[in-house]
Amino acid sequence: MSRKIFIAGDSTAATKAEDKRPETGWGEKLQQFCSTNYEVRNLAFNGASTKTYIKQGLLEKLRQEISQNDYLIIQFGHNDQKIEDPNWGTSISEYQNNLASFIDVAKQNNAIPIVLSSIIRRHYEKGKLINTLGAYPQAAHDAAIANDVFFIDLNKISFAYISLMSPKESQKLWLNVDHSVNYPQGIHDNTHLNDAGATLIAKLVAQEIAKLATPLAKEIRIN
Repeated sequence: MSRKIFIAGDSTAATKAEDKRPETGWGEKLQQFCSTNYEVRNLAFNGASTKTYIKQGLLEKLRQEISQNDYLIIQFGHNDQKIEDPNWGTSISEYQNNLASFIDVAKQNNAIPIVLSSIIRRHYEKGKLINTLGAYPQAAHDAAIANDVFFIDLNKISFAYISLMSPKESQKLWLNVDHSVNYPQGIHDNTHLNDAGATLIAKLVAQEIAKLATPLAKEIRIN
């Protein structure tokens, strides 16, 4: 029986409906970088913050499904940052406490948690890429350290990678469509990825997992 890699996160990772394509979550693409000994279970959902994920019962659902030697990848921040909406946003301390709840679910089931900071938004000012996630990436790092679990700084890694591209080049990785069946009026969304962008981010995640001192590291397959 194959072990499972669970992904708990927001819309940047979530599986998309067909009427939203070419929007694609990076969690949809992680399986292609893993051996068949592991099955990716993508439980990320659109609009999720750590708060709403817990409130909607998905953390409890995850608790019922995750087993010994499975993995739990945890990536939140984009919606936790929206503190103007108390139903969604979280303070830094609440964010870290919620991350600890996810970590505890994994540990209580003898699974292995991996905390990720959020991918960047594609945001430029005067042609320069700007990181808009504020203190949340550092807070994710600190929560991982405090709870003695693995951490992947996906925010830093994705920022460094995209910084090497021109704005025109990076536009091809996000949901920027002039016209399509699903978007007849076009859409220019610099938070959510397209197929190419999701594949890239999943590959970056896989490359970092391959560096961790875990059995999963040996099951990563980078093309």
